[in-house]
Amino acid sequence: GQLRGKRQQVGLRICVREKEMQDVRQAVMSHSAAVEHCELVFDELIHSIERRRCEVKELISVQQRVSVSQAEGLLERLEQEMAELKRRDKELEQLAHTEDNIHFLKRLEDVLKEEMAEIPGKVMAVYVVSPRPELTAAAEVHFHNVPKTREEFLE
Repeated sequence: GQLRGKRQQVGLRICVREKEMQDVRQAVMSHSAAVEHCELVFDELIHSIERRRCEVKELISVQQRVSVSQAEGLLERLEQEMAELKRRDKELEQLAHTEDNIHFLKRLEDVLKEEMAEIPGKVMAVYVVSPRPELTAAAEVHFHNVPKTREEFLE
């Protein structure tokens, strides 16, 4: 009887130990699976970050190209404006030394019309007043949409 009781106790302990071993194996497998899952998640995260990084770099590159293009366009317009201003300055210098009064008035009127054309919608007509004292002329400038109050002017 006593031997049989001991065998039952040992058998029970074997079953308990087998269950404990099975639980430990299951825990190890679960842990390994969790580690693999984490590695996959991190790999996906890294790839996602790398894709976003490439997209952002491309976006920055596109914006840089657009900015450079706009700056180059602005430089070109400024260079054209500078050339035009230098041309006008030379023309005005030549006009200042003109002895022919009729030619002077005609050219001055053309120059002033060019200048006034750059103020769109403001000047209706320009009549030349000569800066040279020996010539007399009248000036009349017509404006439309002239503000009548301070508030209209500030708008």
